[in-house]
Formats: sequence, structure tokens, C-alpha cells
Amino acid sequence: MSGIGSQHRAIFDDLEFSDKEINPLWSIKDINDPEEVERWFENTVTACQDFYRDFFQIQMDNLLLYKGVHWLSADRQANRVLDRQGFPNIRNPRVVINHLNDFVTQWVSRLTRYRPAVAIYPGRSAQEDADDAKIAKNVLDYVWYCNNIDQILQEYVRQFKIFGEAFLYIKWDPQKGAVRSDYTQMRAQGKPIPVLDSKGAPVKSVKGDPLYIDKAIHIGDVDYEIDAPWHTFDQPCRNRKDIDWSIHWKIEDIEYLRAKYPDKADKIRSDLDLNHLYSGYRLDLARMKNQIVVYELWHRSSEFMEKGRYIKRIKGTVLENTDLPFEHGQIPYLYLADIEVPDQIRGISFFQQLFPIQHQINAIASLIYKALVLYAHPKMIVQEGYCEFQQLLNESTIVSYSGGVPPTLLTQNPVAGELFQYLNKLEETAEKLSGIYSMSRGNAPDGVRAAKALRVLEEQEDKRAYVTAVKYNNIALVENAKMTLSVAGTYYDDQDGRLAQIVGKDNQY
Repeated sequence: MSGIGSQHRAIFDDLEFSDKEINPLWSIKDINDPEEVERWFENTVTACQDFYRDFFQIQMDNLLLYKGVHWLSADRQANRVLDRQGFPNIRNPRVVINHLNDFVTQWVSRLTRYRPAVAIYPGRSAQEDADDAKIAKNVLDYVWYCNNIDQILQEYVRQFKIFGEAFLYIKWDPQKGAVRSDYTQMRAQGKPIPVLDSKGAPVKSVKGDPLYIDKAIHIGDVDYEIDAPWHTFDQPCRNRKDIDWSIHWKIEDIEYLRAKYPDKADKIRSDLDLNHLYSGYRLDLARMKNQIVVYELWHRSSEFMEKGRYIKRIKGTVLENTDLPFEHGQIPYLYLADIEVPDQIRGISFFQQLFPIQHQINAIASLIYKALVLYAHPKMIVQEGYCEFQQLLNESTIVSYSGGVPPTLLTQNPVAGELFQYLNKLEETAEKLSGIYSMSRGNAPDGVRAAKALRVLEEQEDKRAYVTAVKYNNIALVENAKMTLSVAGTYYDDQDGRLAQIVGKDNQY
């Protein structure tokens, strides 16, 4: 047996394991009771940390490989090889020919070289549906343009190739968009705007005086967020379709949270723990003294929780606890995996298949460089005491000596040709496993110059990438468009004047 629960750990369960039970969120007797919710959260987060710890460590190691840190003795922030005392080692170099970085860049270019575009068709033949489809297309283009979707998708692809998976969150940001017209009118009339808590009640100071807003209120807009995959705890299970909830954690400033939730400011304090999981995620622990870990849970609409759930929490305190704020009823992210593994909900990167070859490439390159340094310089064989060394160091062509053996210049082949042949074979194998060939990198194969032959080779490369391209189009474009329009449909208001700017007066196309 394996996975979440009290059963023993199986030998094949080396990446996913926890000895804590996780109860369904809907099993809580009172979902609105902050103490019961906090107990469930504390147990669940601890279990997820154990469940994903080794898996996330592999992803962070992949990030080092992408940066070019391929040797254990290398500086983790810069690709410098260090000696045992921790100083840069220049006498015994370690060469890195980082094909992994180049392969990732080529995949990003291949999948995102065309601007994202989708076609929106009416559900029926009625003219009203046809007009709605045209309006929806304009709204989608507007949202993608405002959010610079090209750059977002490039980062999306880069992460799913490096880490083996990527999460694109599509949420609503009330601080985006134009300033609300009613706020502008009240400001123009000199009327104060009260601060309201999460339940809509006026927030008062310690002295009992009401608090007022002194900053602009925006109409809000759709927002995209990409975070490293170790910031997401999916519900531990064996199939992605069985995931009911997901927890996204991030670091925020304490003072920001106190200003955002003034009614709970006294409960918001630092939770820094040097033995905590996040201290190993290369975070700045000095800054974390003024920061705090914030958890956001998204529960999809399910059989026993029809309206879904959204809970925002810090350790010891629940900040928000409401129904899922999206009409689509899904966890608000798009998941894209590089290599899906049966019986496992998280994908793996092609780095895992390529790094043994990449390591050999580095080792051979280092050996070639070391041989060149040792043998490329000419060596002079001199019988001891029978020649002046100064005569060997100057540019004179005459060397005097005494004795029966003259000075001899030793010449030899510094590097065996087999090393270069083996290096070329390793690079060819790396290209095959990565799916990136010389054609993608702007180099024609040896002996191929005809335009027709080059087109055939290019078509073969596109066929090899077809599986990944279809997956990317379905998730990063089609599902992206559906969820974006759903979020916009949930929050866009006819009174905010937004649609007139996008599709014209009276929403007419």
C-alpha cells in the first residue's frame, strides 16, 4: 500500500508519501467555523509537505540545471566551480556545455512563435448567439492584449519544460482596470468612502471611529499568475480528475495583510520557522521576518460541495471563507505537464532523461579542456645540468649544451580523436531525446542542401512535436480562452462602462 494514510511506504512510492490522513473538506461539520477550518488546514498542509517534498526537490534541482549549475562543487547562484575551501577553482576546471537551456529555449520558440488565436462559434444559429460570439471574441482579445498574453505563455511553456509541469492561474484582480465612476463622482463631491470588511460591514478604528478609503477604487479585471509548481499543493490522489481542491501558497508582507484585513490585524504576525519546508526553497530568510506565508484553497464544485469553496488563511487565522467566486466551478488554474506518468498526478521534465547524457557531455568537454591545457604547450626534454634554461625561454634559435644528449622538443597529439567522436555522438543522442534537432537550431544536416530535402526534414520534426503541440493548443489556448471568458462573464458589470470601450455603444458589434 502507498500514498496518504497510515499504511506502510511502498518501494515504488519514493516521490509521494505521507503518514498523515487527509479528510475531505466537506467532512468538516461547520465549514464556517474558523477553528475547525484551521485544524483541517494545519493537518492538510503538513501532509502535503511530506507528500511532495522529494518531488519538489527534483524540480528545484532542474532549475539549477537550467541555470548551468551542473557540478556538485559549483556555486548554486553562479556557475563557478569551487575547491574544498570554497574558493573558485581555476586549476581543475569543470566545463559546462548547457544544452538543456538551449533545448528549453527552442521549445518555447516552437510552441509560442505564433500569436495565440481561437475561434468562438455560437451555440445556436440565432442571430443573438452569433452577435454574442463576436462580442466574446473582442472581449477575449482585449483581455489578452492588456495582460500581454504572449509573454505569459512563453513563461508557461518554459516552466512546464524545466519543471515538468506548470500552473497558469486565471483569477480576478479588483485592483486592475480603470477607476470606478462612482468613486470619481464621490471624490468630486467631497464625500468620504467608508472601508468595508469581508462581510460588507463598516470597519472602525480602536476608538470606534469609522475608517475611510483614501485610495482609488478600480473596476477590476481578469488576471493571470504563474508561480513555480512547488507553490501548489494539489489534493494527494492517483488521478488528476479526482482532485477536488488545490492549495496555492505564497509570501506576502505582514503590513500589507494588516492593511487589507484591518479587522484581523492583531492576529497577523510572523510565522518564520527555520526548520519549515519553505526555508529550503531558497527564500530570503532575513526578509521573511517581515513576511508571512499565505495559503489560498480552491475547492471545485463537487457532489458534496455544490457551490465549491474559497479559503484564504495564514497559520492560526482564517482571513476569508466563502463560496467559490467563479461560475465555472473549477479550480482556477490550467495544468500543463511535460511527461505524464501513469498513476501519478504530477508530470516530470525531459531533464530527467537528458541529464545523464548532459553530464557525460560536460565530463568529456572537461577532459578535452584539461588535456589541451596539459599537453598543448610544448615540452622540452633537457638533461639536468647540461643547458642554461634562459636560452630555452628566449626567442633565440641557438641553444648551447654540454654532454652527449641535446635538448629535445617533445611533440604529441594532445587529445585523442575518439573523445571528439564520442562527444558528437552524445550531442546527437541528446537532440533525439529532447525533440530538438539541428534544423530547429538553424543548422542543416551534413550533406543536405536541397530545399525539398530540408522541407521534408522540417516536416518530420513537426510531426515528432505534434503530441506536445496539440496538448499545448488545447490547454494554453482553448481552455485558457474558455476560463478567461467565464471569469470575465462572472465579474464584468454593465454599469462599469467597460464593454462600451471594447465592443462599442450598447454592446453592439
